[in-house]
Amino acid sequence: DKFASRADGQDLVAAMQAAGRTIAVGKDEILKQDKTPLVGFTAEGSPARAQEGRKGELAALSVHAEALLRADLEGSFLLIEGSQVDW
Repeated sequence: DKFASRADGQDLVAAMQAAGRTIAVGKDEILKQDKTPLVGFTAEGSPARAQEGRKGELAALSVHAEALLRADLEGSFLLIEGSQVDW
């Protein structure tokens, strides 16, 4: 887990939870969430490649994220990273 095993010892997921953010892992868990602040990870580790069944997942999650943000725009941002250029 790259977020918990950093050289500086800081657990970023624990820090986000302590700051009041909900952490959701996986498409189904993310899509169940109905409020912000939310941090969503598509997989525990590396996400599956599009050729391995992930096709359409990023689009569905992006639409859901946009709907959440429209409900609570103050202080929110959206970061979508879907490339796998280093794979």
